[in-house]
Amino acid sequence: MRILCKSLWLLTALLALLLSAGCGDSPGKVDENIKNIQLETRKFTKDNTTVVLPEITGMKNERLQKKINDNLKEAILKLERKGEKSGLEGEYGIVFLNDRLLVIAFEGQNLVEDENGNTSIIKGIHIDLTSGKIYEPTEIFKKGSPYEEEILNLAQSLPDLRLYAPDNENWSYGLFKSNWDSQKKNQFYMLTEDYLWVYTFSVAEEGIVPGYGIPYDRMKHLLDSDSDLWKALGSGENRAEAFDGYITLPEYQVAVDERNAREAANQQMQAMKAAAAKKAVKPKKPAITWKTTKVVNNQDGSITINGQYTNTTDKTMTKTNWNKLTIYYKTASGAEKSFVKTFDKAIEKEAPPGTTVAAWFKVNVPGDYQSFIRVSHQFNYSYTYSN
Repeated sequence: MRILCKSLWLLTALLALLLSAGCGDSPGKVDENIKNIQLETRKFTKDNTTVVLPEITGMKNERLQKKINDNLKEAILKLERKGEKSGLEGEYGIVFLNDRLLVIAFEGQNLVEDENGNTSIIKGIHIDLTSGKIYEPTEIFKKGSPYEEEILNLAQSLPDLRLYAPDNENWSYGLFKSNWDSQKKNQFYMLTEDYLWVYTFSVAEEGIVPGYGIPYDRMKHLLDSDSDLWKALGSGENRAEAFDGYITLPEYQVAVDERNAREAANQQMQAMKAAAAKKAVKPKKPAITWKTTKVVNNQDGSITINGQYTNTTDKTMTKTNWNKLTIYYKTASGAEKSFVKTFDKAIEKEAPPGTTVAAWFKVNVPGDYQSFIRVSHQFNYSYTYSN
């Protein structure tokens, strides 16, 4: 009995030791500093290849950190074509990052001696931050499931899943399908927070065909919820937007169309408002405007009206252009009356176009005149005026 108890005690201690030590870099073990990691960039140049590589820093487990960085570098450099004068150029963007999974998109070109043979690349790289493992995005599907066929069916039957790319707006489902069917190497997948991005490359001039964003809930029957990749995708909130290298993913075409329609309608409304406002505000006609500055009551029963003329016509106002004044005044009882004064000529100087000149008029007033109200002018040519 004592031997058995001692054996059980040793077994328990051994299990506790194993649990406290961990199981190496196996998937599922979250580094305690993983939320504090930083993603830096470094340039790699060799022969005809110049690429910007991502580099993880800030992890407590330096061995795991090095493994992740080495695997990222290897995954990107593997995209280079093999050949004597081939090369690779490009840089990465951050698509997704949570407590376990990092998804980057490497975008660039495969270079060959003849520039016309260069080909574009957009490749998603999915790496587990707890193990350094590079996943194939199709690992989220159940083994043996007809996911390729289902993706094509969804893409064809649900045009709302079509993605928009400003560099290639006129691609068709037929082009997407022909590229998809031609060979496996033209099929590309990338996991994002909201959808599985499926896209292709055209062997013709179209280049990258943006493809479709398939929401995960549309593929529930195909997904392997027990797969390491699916579990990694669901491990914590996406923090990619907090990093400088974050890239904006393609939008759904229907969302772009709706936004463009709203913007077009708004522009049309603004144009209509501007036209209505322009129509409502009539342009001012050329005029001679008067501003009364001072009225003096003279001892002889007359008044002197001092003011300024501004000439906005294209003619010079001369001394002989003044013809008639209508003077409005108030009586002692408060009534408003007026009288007319005619001039053969005025005693003020000329007013050329675009100028303002001082002027004054001395006129005799009626016996019931109490106070000045305003004066209007009439000239011997057809321009309007105001006082």
